[in-house]
Amino acid sequence: MIGRRTRDATIGRRTSGGPEPAHQGRTGWSLKRTVAAAATATVLGVGVLAASSAPVLASGGTATPFKAAYSDAGTEYECSGVRIVNRVSVKDSETCLITGDTSCLYSGFFVGDPYGDVPGCTHCLFVSDYDGRLATSWSTTVVDDGDGTFTAYVVMYF
Repeated sequence: MIGRRTRDATIGRRTSGGPEPAHQGRTGWSLKRTVAAAATATVLGVGVLAASSAPVLASGGTATPFKAAYSDAGTEYECSGVRIVNRVSVKDSETCLITGDTSCLYSGFFVGDPYGDVPGCTHCLFVSDYDGRLATSWSTTVVDDGDGTFTAYVVMYF
């Protein structure tokens, strides 16, 4: 999802503060505090990343489904997506339901190449929920569901 300002990189979440390797730390995305890279404050909870099934061939490439769930200072994220790899690109496309404390979130379209701004974070990066890889470009659409929850639609290229 969206990242946050941090000196640590994020596994499965967006982060800002520099291009440190994704394996250095676990921080999360929170559109409310210092959410980095779009759907992305330090996660005190444990993130869960899991490939939900085996890769599937898709138009000259593979598509591998994945899921991620994590929390950050009262905000919960449940994400599912797909990693698409073909001859010309590697892309993650995912949808995240954001619940709990969403008071700092708002709807909008946000982009980064690789840095960008999202609610609660400026100069943010995104990191894959599939494998922790730093995105070279990303976009996210954050939608207010009208019931206190938000949905983020995230696309990242590597």
